[in-house]
Amino acid sequence: MKLHIFGLTLVLLTIFALPNSSHAYSVTNQTATDLGNGKALFTITYKFGFLNREMYMPIVTARGADADNYTVAYRLTADGKVANNIGTMAGLVFSNAEIKNNSYYLPKGKSAEFTLVTVVNTKSTDSKTNLGVAITSLPFVMNDDKIRMVAEVAKNELPAFKSPAITLK
Repeated sequence: MKLHIFGLTLVLLTIFALPNSSHAYSVTNQTATDLGNGKALFTITYKFGFLNREMYMPIVTARGADADNYTVAYRLTADGKVANNIGTMAGLVFSNAEIKNNSYYLPKGKSAEFTLVTVVNTKSTDSKTNLGVAITSLPFVMNDDKIRMVAEVAKNELPAFKSPAITLK
């Protein structure tokens, strides 16, 4: 009986210790910082990488859900709803991954973290309650045996790619 319990324990520990290979990407951190005077800094950090494909990730960002097909698109939210009319924003993706062909490059079997950094500047008349940032489009390119595939994070997985909400002073 002790042998069966030991075996079961060993199997369970092995399962939990193995890396989760079902997803090639995940969100690892999100922040929201009030910079004062109606300004805020938001970050969303995500990790990408494939064992058997090289990847290219965009550096350029754009506010709005209708950004072009190779731009990280994001939106400002207020109380969980789209807030296109609040403030002005700028963003960029940062990573320590190699830059190649105007994109971040990951060789086969390598992963890296990418951080979308956005800054919002609101006017005194803007609502400043529960502001956050959500990624609305996150494309990437995979190369597999000379075949180039353009893909993006599935729409049903994008809700995880958001910052916490913050109320600005």
